[in-house]
Amino acid sequence: MRVLITNLFLRGRSGTETHTRDLAVELRRRGVGVSVFSPDREGPLVPQLRAAGVEVVADPRDCAAPPDVIHGHHNLALLTATTAFPDVPAVFVCHDATAWHDRAPRLPQIALYAGVDDLCRERVAADVEIPLADVAFHGNSVDTSRFRPRGPLPARPLRALAFSNYATEDSFLPALRAACGRAGLHLDTIGAGSGNPSDAPEADLPRYDVVFAKARCAMEALACGCAVVLCGDEGVGPLVTPENFRELRRWNFGRRTLGSPHTVEALLAAVHGYDAAAARATSELARDELGLPAAVDAWLARYETIRSAPPARKAEGAATGVVGELLRVNTELDRLHVVASQNAWYQRNLEKASRVPTPKAVVDTLPFVIGAPRSGTTLLRMMLDAHPWLAIPPETGFLALAEELRWADDVPADEFVSRLARYPEGAPHWPDFNLSLPALRGRLGERTSVANGLRAFYAAYADRFGKPLGGDKTPGHTSCIASAARHLPEARFVHIIRDGRDAILSWRKTWFAPSQDVEHLAREWAARVRTAREQGGTTGRYLEVRYEALVASPEVVLREVCAFLNLPFASEMLEYHQRAPHRLAEHQARHRTDGTVVVGREQRASQQWLTCHPPRTDRIGDWNRVFTLADVMAFQRGSGTLLTELGYPVVSRYAIARERVRSAAKRLLPRNWRAVLARHGAAKG
Repeated sequence: MRVLITNLFLRGRSGTETHTRDLAVELRRRGVGVSVFSPDREGPLVPQLRAAGVEVVADPRDCAAPPDVIHGHHNLALLTATTAFPDVPAVFVCHDATAWHDRAPRLPQIALYAGVDDLCRERVAADVEIPLADVAFHGNSVDTSRFRPRGPLPARPLRALAFSNYATEDSFLPALRAACGRAGLHLDTIGAGSGNPSDAPEADLPRYDVVFAKARCAMEALACGCAVVLCGDEGVGPLVTPENFRELRRWNFGRRTLGSPHTVEALLAAVHGYDAAAARATSELARDELGLPAAVDAWLARYETIRSAPPARKAEGAATGVVGELLRVNTELDRLHVVASQNAWYQRNLEKASRVPTPKAVVDTLPFVIGAPRSGTTLLRMMLDAHPWLAIPPETGFLALAEELRWADDVPADEFVSRLARYPEGAPHWPDFNLSLPALRGRLGERTSVANGLRAFYAAYADRFGKPLGGDKTPGHTSCIASAARHLPEARFVHIIRDGRDAILSWRKTWFAPSQDVEHLAREWAARVRTAREQGGTTGRYLEVRYEALVASPEVVLREVCAFLNLPFASEMLEYHQRAPHRLAEHQARHRTDGTVVVGREQRASQQWLTCHPPRTDRIGDWNRVFTLADVMAFQRGSGTLLTELGYPVVSRYAIARERVRSAAKRLLPRNWRAVLARHGAAKG
């Protein structure tokens, strides 16, 4: 058998690079003919592969012999290989749930789609629109012959290691250093971010008792017998134990497991769970289940199945095959090029500016993101929350509570904090915020005004992330703008508007839809949009943005929003999707006061999963493909003239009149006449 493995890069120790080397070397050791195709022909992994007898080519057509199976990492590299060998079946393995090059391609040669964890599997299923059950799980593995177990761990840990390319002074390293200091641990770092990369981590890891790492780095440390605390740039996860090992394995010990912020308390809580005997048991489990030989056995079985029953060749449509895939890749590369050029242009102009705002200059900014349900409020929240100065919590509803309290100037602080924690009474939102009630209470005197109490909440939430400014995102606040503007002069209202037909199409799929009736939902949508426009227009602190413009040109719209909020533009907002899984992980199940569940955590996360990916324009105008003409008419009855006022296209009067005549005929003609007309029409046909 001959296998061709594709990978865009061979220059370092990323997950796919290490996996490509380990898989290729082990396959070759077993007598399989292996070629690795990568345009990165000068990478340091190339000599290692060639020394093991693996052929490395920069052009797949240079392979010594055609492969029997193509094992694809990275869409562009796989596309090149399948074009060179159009009759060879392929597998595609997704290693990253957000990177553009791990978007699953739609190619008729692909016999198997797989992901290294369930987050990647979800992405693949969405990319190619197949059931999640059809995307195989093939977790990453560790070469346990290289990563040997260390000696027994001490009863009390002494040495710790931050093993991550993302451990820098600008990320989580300061908090980790403080936590280790309090725990009496000496901390070292290994990784590109700290300027201390290692070519032989298998020799370094056994010297440490506790290792802070994620994904492959965590797996290598587990194989060496270290106690491992999951930690990365997205947040902090648990100490890996025999009890949680298999669950964490399904998420590749990666970003979905990092549910806590980078606080000294979160890190200490994980370290305090250290137990030498449990760490040894965890390592033995890891060596049994993460070993490279078992992973290669699984892949060889897949290859044999694919060779014996390759996928049937299908006609290539506009959305599949080489042409469709090249169009998608070129669109993505063009978007990246445009964003990069725009960022460079804006950066040059910012450097010329005489003054760039500082956090102290914008302390009077308190953003409120509002809009009708399913209009993109969560997307805009994730983008703004990625700004280094802003922290935007999940929905609070607290402006509605302030109106219930009549924006009182003098209320007992204990009562106010208690009301926040219980609001709304049916299913409180407080668990989403991961805030301590005593900590919030400590920011207030014995009595407070409602306005100052809200300011204290937003400041406390921002402090969780070490940011100077807080904000809010609650669609239902559309009716609270006028009163909030009077009592919070620093408030700025950003109203995101989406074509109501797309909005209600999405809305009626949710657990919180008030109805499934199109006309009813259209009335609700129109009422909320009109209320926000009427109230916001009187404040002088109100901005409207369009969902369609935000997903098509995010940087242009975000620069407008930043200017409105008196914030400097931050390029991190364009990469919001990299942080979104961590932020969504904070969403808890909603419970009634009697303990029954209103909506589960997984269901909430599933309704926001698109925010874990870059903006998608292909969902604009979905209503055109789903709505019947009767649905369109019902929407226009319910929404009145609002679509026209907002500039969205409407269905012509002629089409509506024709449908009305048809409907009237069905109602008024006797049933036997309708049958006659139907037969007459059939006869004419």
